[in-house]
Amino acid sequence: MLTTIRDDQNRILAVCEWWCVDAMGRWDARGPAVWVEQLEISSQSTRSRPLIRRIITDIAVRCPWARGAYWDRRDRVSRSHVYVRKRLVKAREEVLV
Repeated sequence: MLTTIRDDQNRILAVCEWWCVDAMGRWDARGPAVWVEQLEISSQSTRSRPLIRRIITDIAVRCPWARGAYWDRRDRVSRSHVYVRKRLVKAREEVLV
């Protein structure tokens, strides 16, 4: 899946490639986890946190069955990062309200 966020002038602010996976990390359209392959934020964006929240919300809405999301961080020593279901559900509920 691809999530793209654009500004009012249709310029790309952020792009995230992700997909659902099974317990072994293999692609599965209804898998219980989301693997975030790549996330890129435009250098024109002054604040990345709101963009990341919008991406998380998009994932939560499109995959309401997902128990969590995980990815490897290139900018930190501790490379793996996990976003648990509680945060995905919270993001989804904020959209539905």
